[in-house]
Amino acid sequence: MLNAVLVAKGLHHAETTGQITVGPGPGEVPAIGVAQLLKLPLPFADGIYKPVGFEEQSYVICQSLDGNVSNIQFDAVQFEYLPSGQPVARLLVDITAAPASVELWFEAHHSTGR
Repeated sequence: MLNAVLVAKGLHHAETTGQITVGPGPGEVPAIGVAQLLKLPLPFADGIYKPVGFEEQSYVICQSLDGNVSNIQFDAVQFEYLPSGQPVARLLVDITAAPASVELWFEAHHSTGR
């Protein structure tokens, strides 16, 4: 299961290195296959996800560490939000075997203040 953490400095706001497993929980996919939905809570503060442009200017970069993931991209609905307001990334994963070791980086560029 993946768990994203904040990056204090650098180009990316959050990153995670770990294994994608099969299951119903956050950081897991429901099955092996193409375009499997993975939901990953992001530890972003209000100042990152509340400004205008957060969803439109967010991106994810993936590196498969074992070759079991060939693609990760945002779903058509990129985010959902917990009752607390915390964003949950909705990612489509092409996964051939589990566990799959990956490294993910998340970034959001906002039109506000840039």
